[in-house]
Amino acid sequence: MSYQFLLELSKLSAEQLRALTALGVTVQISSDQLNDEQYVRMQWLLKHKCTLNLENPLTLSEKIQWLKLYYRDPSWPGLVDKLAVRAYVEQRAGVEFLNQLYYAGDSLEGFDAASVPDSYMVKCTHGSGWNMAVGPGLQGSVEEARRWVKRWSSMNYYDQWREWVYREIPPRVVVERWIPGTTPWGLLDYKMFCFHGKVQYVQVDLDRAGDHKRNFYTRGWGEWRLPFTIQRPTSMYPGRRICAP
Repeated sequence: MSYQFLLELSKLSAEQLRALTALGVTVQISSDQLNDEQYVRMQWLLKHKCTLNLENPLTLSEKIQWLKLYYRDPSWPGLVDKLAVRAYVEQRAGVEFLNQLYYAGDSLEGFDAASVPDSYMVKCTHGSGWNMAVGPGLQGSVEEARRWVKRWSSMNYYDQWREWVYREIPPRVVVERWIPGTTPWGLLDYKMFCFHGKVQYVQVDLDRAGDHKRNFYTRGWGEWRLPFTIQRPTSMYPGRRICAP
């Protein structure tokens, strides 16, 4: 015998969710029927096994969800777009800080791989993580990149995480110079975590093209990495050895 229950997932407690899991209850959700807040609350519940506090967000993760739903800065879509942001960087910092652009277009159909060096980066401009390093010893071939770009171009990144800044960005693709980096871990990728306009933590990604690792440091760098990470394992090397020129 089977039963159907109408549950408001955003109001379930962690204990109730564990009870449903123990019973083996199957949850089927149509994301098209949820508004942005309902969708984000659902994602939060399934991932963290607790309800999302949007009324008084206390943690960084909660505040990010609040910003994602309610903060609307009209300049942000142009900064997220990987092609449009080049004009902003040129204006604010200078053209010398831009990576070399080999190609930009609506697809890779007009891209001539024979006209560029053997190694390069292919990026879709309207999402996050929609990129591929092409070349000897890298992620894929130009044929693979064409297949993935075709797939990514048919998708809207907003639909995955309900981040409004991606919703109206036109799907385009760019091909840029591959930057190998000069350290044993390839090109070091830095991300700054800002609170009230001040950097408090620094994320460093190492060896993105290989055994991808991720470390966190205080703004003063310190001698050793902080004892946590996000998604990726940490590297065994301390901060100053990694960040030294």
